[in-house]
Amino acid sequence: MRSEELEIVKAAYGGYGLAFADGMAVFIPYAFPGDRVRAAITVRKKNHAFAEIVDLIEPSSMRVAPECPNFGRCGGCDYLGIRYEHELEIKRTILLESIARIGGIRCDAMDQVMTIEGPRFGYRSHATVKFDEGNTGLFAGGTSSLVPFPSSGCLLASEGINEGLRAIPPPGKGEFRIAEDATGRVFRSYEADTTLEEKEAGLVYRRHLSGFFQANRFLREKMLLAVGDFAGLEPGMGFLDLGCGSGFFTLHLGRNGNRGIGIDRDRRSIHRARENARLNGIESVTFRVGDAGTFDARGHTGDTVIADPPRAGLSARARGVIIGMLPRKIVYVPCNPTTFARDLRDFASAGYRLVRLIFIDMFPGTMHTEAAGILES
Repeated sequence: MRSEELEIVKAAYGGYGLAFADGMAVFIPYAFPGDRVRAAITVRKKNHAFAEIVDLIEPSSMRVAPECPNFGRCGGCDYLGIRYEHELEIKRTILLESIARIGGIRCDAMDQVMTIEGPRFGYRSHATVKFDEGNTGLFAGGTSSLVPFPSSGCLLASEGINEGLRAIPPPGKGEFRIAEDATGRVFRSYEADTTLEEKEAGLVYRRHLSGFFQANRFLREKMLLAVGDFAGLEPGMGFLDLGCGSGFFTLHLGRNGNRGIGIDRDRRSIHRARENARLNGIESVTFRVGDAGTFDARGHTGDTVIADPPRAGLSARARGVIIGMLPRKIVYVPCNPTTFARDLRDFASAGYRLVRLIFIDMFPGTMHTEAAGILES
C-alpha cells in the first residue's frame, strides 16, 4: 500500500483522527490532534477515506504511553494513548460540534454544559467478550481476529469480572456475557443462573444478564439522579419512559407517586420491570411491551417524555409520536452524538428548544459519548 505523510488536525466521532490528503478527508484510528504520521489508505470512498498508521513521525503533545499492552490492537479502546483530560475534551467537542453541524443548534445559547466523569479504569460491571480455543479477549478493530486479554485482565473491567474471566471458557469459539452484580456475584451467560441484582439510589433492580443495564458502576447513579433532576416532575405530573429496560429511570421517577408508563420492546425486560416495581413497592408505574414508534400514545399529552434510545437514535416514527403527544418536556439520554443531533433537528422544527445538556463519560477509554439533554417547547 502506498503511504503518505499526514497531519491530524482534529478528532472525529468513532475514535478517529482526521487528516486531509488532496482535499479528501482521511479518518485514521489511534491518531490524535497534533500527530504527524505516515499512513496508508485502507478504504477509499467517493468523498473520504480510511487509513492506518504506518509510522508515527511526530507525536501529539496529548500522547502518553498506554497502560494496556493491547492498545492499538484490541478494538475495545480508542483513547488510552492520550491523557484522560484530553479524551474528555475531545468527546465533549465532538458532542457540541455534532449538535451545531447536524442539528443546527447553537450550543452557546444554552447554560454551561456540565461534565460528569469518574474513574477511567475498573468501571465496567458487565461486558460481552469473545473466546477462541480457551482464550478470552476482544476482536481487533474491524476484524474477527481475537486479541486475548493481558494476564492482568481488561483495564476497563471491574476486579470481579477480571477474576471471572480467568475461568476456562466453553470449547470452540464464540462470545458470552459476563457481569458482576451489586452483591459481588459474577455471572457468565453460558451458566444456568443469569438473574442479577443491582442497587442504585436506594432502589433494587433485578435483571437478566442479557438485558440492558448501564455498565458504568461508578456513574450510573449519577446519571439516574441527573435524569430525575432534568425531568423536574411536580406532584400529579405523569411521564412516559421510552426504552425503559428493567425500569431504571421509570422506578426512580415514580417513587414519589408520579404516575408513569415504561415502554420497551423486550418482553423479558418488561417482565423484570414489573417485578422490580413490586419489589420496591412502587405502585404508580406500569409497564408495557411496545415500540416507541407504534404504541398508542393517546392520553399521554402535556407531561414529560424520557427517551433513552440505542445508538441508532429515535426512529422517524418515534419522533413523530413524541411530537404528536405535545409533552411539555423531553429528557433525551443519547449514546450517539450524531443521531442525537439529527433527532434534535426534528424536535427543533416542531418548536422544542435544547435548554440544558450534560456530557456523561460513561465509557472512558472508548469512543462512546453519552449525554442527557432537556428539550422544552
